[in-house]
Amino acid sequence: SCYEDKGSYDHLDYNRVETLRWNDTGGETVLGDTLRLKINITWKYPDRDTTDSAFEYCWEIEDEIVSTERVLTFVPTLCGNFDIRFFITEKATGIVSFTYSTFTVTSPYRRGWVLLSEKEEKTMLSYVRYEKGTDGKPRWTDFADIYAKAFPENPLPENITYMEVYYVGETEDEILLFYEDGEDQILSGEDFSMVMPLRNDFAGNKYPSGFNLAG
Repeated sequence: SCYEDKGSYDHLDYNRVETLRWNDTGGETVLGDTLRLKINITWKYPDRDTTDSAFEYCWEIEDEIVSTERVLTFVPTLCGNFDIRFFITEKATGIVSFTYSTFTVTSPYRRGWVLLSEKEEKTMLSYVRYEKGTDGKPRWTDFADIYAKAFPENPLPENITYMEVYYVGETEDEILLFYEDGEDQILSGEDFSMVMPLRNDFAGNKYPSGFNLAG
């Protein structure tokens, strides 16, 4: 036997989002630069109201809301690979469409020289890189006292005696700062932020007995 469905249904003929296409899939951007992204939208009824009065937008990076504008304008503060999601909600129905992608934030300090110096009894960590100017000609660009400008709330101590840079990957490095009191620190080569005390690289978060960095 056949079942006869005599139910009554209301089908909502809303202005469905047919496709959400990334104008720029994120790709790669540099730390400190402005990331601008816009989603190309194809509507079922393009002649209807598709403005901000009819729709709401939401951008999430790593599950954190960073914008509610139609076009994303965002300045990254960390290096790495990040998930990004775009949500569009029709106000009249509450129906949500979304898409997602990834983008990479790289360090502006990938190639250059780190300089440790002292001025007026103040320890300075600076950076110099060789790059092309707006006229296409190569030039030196310096970032004097770069650490203090980036982290004014956490100044470097005055008892730094030595600095060493070493590679931990093909595109990543770290900076070792050796202090007179042995409380040596590891800094990130990507943004000069403090990573951890060097002793934390050892078992029990302390240097082995008799270990002498100076030797």
